[in-house]
Amino acid sequence: MASFYGDVAISKELVRILRHGKYGVKLDTEGFLSVDEVLHLLGRTFQNTSLQDIQRIVNSDNKKRYELKHVDSKWMIKATQGHTVKVTGLGLTEITDPNKYKVVAHGTYSRNWSNIQKYGLSRMRRTHIHFAIGLHGDQGVISGMPHSCDVVIYIDLPLALQGGIKFYESSNKVILSEGDSDGLIYPKYFKKVVQLRPFYKELTVNAS
Repeated sequence: MASFYGDVAISKELVRILRHGKYGVKLDTEGFLSVDEVLHLLGRTFQNTSLQDIQRIVNSDNKKRYELKHVDSKWMIKATQGHTVKVTGLGLTEITDPNKYKVVAHGTYSRNWSNIQKYGLSRMRRTHIHFAIGLHGDQGVISGMPHSCDVVIYIDLPLALQGGIKFYESSNKVILSEGDSDGLIYPKYFKKVVQLRPFYKELTVNAS
């Protein structure tokens, strides 16, 4: 049975396998991989890892990063979002109601703000840009932005939807968007941007 620190290390390796395709794994169309294959791959670094270890890590993950299912006597596992490998059927729900969420927010860092202010948010190597439906500690917020972020960008969801930007909701209530055809969401779709630390202030957005 893995220790707590072993669980953390194993969880990070699960991310590499299930989000980023480490070892060249082939995920199915929904992003699932058999737990048997995962255990075989984990065994290269974490010997004696068991199904019970995987189940414990999935069930105890407070951000709900993973999903398990049992099909035809076989356990399968997937990452709920955050992929850099293309998955066509993640089971995301498209958001069509512009008023569904009052808050759609992206967490980032002060060092990134000058580029974001100029070029907008980019999905970069990931398949989606990630957003939360509130700040850490708000009701219903499980995941969607890093705890350590010091800048929060609030999206004008109705305006972005009107501009043809699509947004989706994952099973753990993270809001995802591929951005436009270039993988970008321009500053004109930012409702406001705030700096959280070292003191709270609203930043100027160049929405031209």
